Amino acid sequence: LGAHEFPYSFAAALTTADLVGAGAPQAYGVELELRGNLGAPGTVVELALPAGTTAITADGGAVDGTTVRWQLGELAPGLPRLLDVRASAPALPGQRFTADLRVVSAEGVEARTS
Repeated sequence: LGAHEFPYSFAAALTTADLVGAGAPQAYGVELELRGNLGAPGTVVELALPAGTTAITADGGAVDGTTVRWQLGELAPGLPRLLDVRASAPALPGQRFTADLRVVSAEGVEARTS
């Protein structure tokens, strides 16, 4: 492998309902899988929620403002991880919700999705 190539990569997906009623809780799902033959050390997952949204539960993640962060440590290949977040939505009826997802290992291998 070259100087910046690693024997693994992340497959990450974010699921959420597109529209939520005013003030209704919003559920986000993070689906994560490591592809390759080796584990990914120091894996961290960060979910940036929309402005004005407050995380209610974070499935073991640490909440800092609108960001939820999971310190997963060594991630094994081929074993999917599912992380859930419930958040309070701003009181704007019919607002579309998005969030930004970032997964990175201690070696700098990264995946992003919205």
